[in-house]
Amino acid sequence: MSLSGSLADCSLPEIFHLIEKGKKTGLLSLGTLPNSPIGSPPVRYIWVERGCLVAAAKNLDDRGLAAQIERNHWVRNHGVNQLAQLYCSWDQPLGLCLQHHGILQPEQLKQLFRIQVLQQVCALLQFKEGWFKFERDVPVPPREMTGLSIPATQALSSCQVRFLGISISELFVKSSRSKHIPLDEQYSLMTLLLEESCTEEERDAIIRMLRNANRRNRRGRKLA
Repeated sequence: MSLSGSLADCSLPEIFHLIEKGKKTGLLSLGTLPNSPIGSPPVRYIWVERGCLVAAAKNLDDRGLAAQIERNHWVRNHGVNQLAQLYCSWDQPLGLCLQHHGILQPEQLKQLFRIQVLQQVCALLQFKEGWFKFERDVPVPPREMTGLSIPATQALSSCQVRFLGISISELFVKSSRSKHIPLDEQYSLMTLLLEESCTEEERDAIIRMLRNANRRNRRGRKLA
């Protein structure tokens, strides 16, 4: 069963909200119209599981993730496919398998997910015209999976933070100067805490600020 339509009628953020709310699993394909003034880039593919984004690719050849690992020069002496054949079962996410065998480090796996999924999603948000097709219950190819995932709407929030040009240090300094942290900035802090590289000191400080903000919110509700 599939659902298709125009991005002019149903935007990508709306599609992501539907995917997360309905805890959908399947394959989302996106592309521009043939007469689009911005040209016709290749179709993009995004796999989702129970409302979360788990993988993205430009082709359906199961080679995108391996190619990205090789471009980053994280594998020496052997090709990624050769290592996958030696160590990984066909139903095991490639990223987690390589991490388990010490070939990838945890931070490299996170960076790989940001490049593979979040960067592609953020780029796709700039296209207002095009088409989409969602095919339900299409299995995710393990060779395209890092093993990480992100809720669809949280991916949107991450892109919005990036478009605003807010860095972890800027948001950290701005929020630390104020006793009151607006809800949108709290959510931005949580998003960056999960996705960005920050020092242990900044990480601990952000967690403390969010806990204090949560306590103040609870006290405010009790007084009301």
